[in-house]
Amino acid sequence: MTRLALLAIAGLLSFCVAPSFAAVTDGKTKYSDIAVWGAGNQFDIVLKVGKIPSGEITDPLQDVKDLSTCTNLDYRKGEYSEDACNAPPIKDNSADVIQVVASLADSSPSAALQCQVQGDEFSEDNRTPTKSSTPNKIEARMCYSKVAYDERPWRKKNKPYPSLSLNCPWLVEKVDIDSKNADGQWVMTKFFDDFDEVPSATYFIMVHALTDVDGDSTVCAFSSTEEKAYLMTEVDMGRTPGVIAAATVFSIFSIVFLVVYTAADTIWYNKTGKGLTFGVA
Repeated sequence: MTRLALLAIAGLLSFCVAPSFAAVTDGKTKYSDIAVWGAGNQFDIVLKVGKIPSGEITDPLQDVKDLSTCTNLDYRKGEYSEDACNAPPIKDNSADVIQVVASLADSSPSAALQCQVQGDEFSEDNRTPTKSSTPNKIEARMCYSKVAYDERPWRKKNKPYPSLSLNCPWLVEKVDIDSKNADGQWVMTKFFDDFDEVPSATYFIMVHALTDVDGDSTVCAFSSTEEKAYLMTEVDMGRTPGVIAAATVFSIFSIVFLVVYTAADTIWYNKTGKGLTFGVA
């Protein structure tokens, strides 16, 4: 048995005996904990898709579709139709842009973002002790919807932190807490082509408030667009920008090599009466 085969078997065995992604790690904060602590659903979220033909992320969004007004249940199930919110799936290589606009649901002048983290006595058996913290970042993420994680347990929500990326791996943008615009909004924008290998699926948006705890960035508040607003993606997974660039380079190289080799072979044949060969005595 070759060394490569042994390594493959060892890798397969380690995967089979590894803990399930669906398992909850003892003592870790979950979305449900944060909700019980009163730090859930503090944001109003507007989800938009559009285009920026110039390629400059700071330019205004064009052909804007506000998915926050979507009420078509087929769209939520990942079944696009012409009546589904008038917003077809976003695609790669098309200048499509995702924009998330978050603001505090409580618009009163005295409103403040509640940021709660584990207290000193927090444990698996005693999950209520908490303490207030100061948020320093706001981030928006794309999260797999139910239709996207059915039969894929590693994508399900309510994961223990810091494993939230199992269900919400796609970061739209992370901004400073003080970056609100004049309307009191955090605006997070990203070109769809800038994501790394996003599969075709239906997603909702999760907005997190982050704080630092013992040097680690920790989620201390959240809201989502689940059951409110979704977006769909349609991606040709094999045609990433890197693959396209590599195919282009090799195509050009093969043509140049063929031309050069043909010319060299002709010159060599006219000179020696033999065809051009490499590595042959």
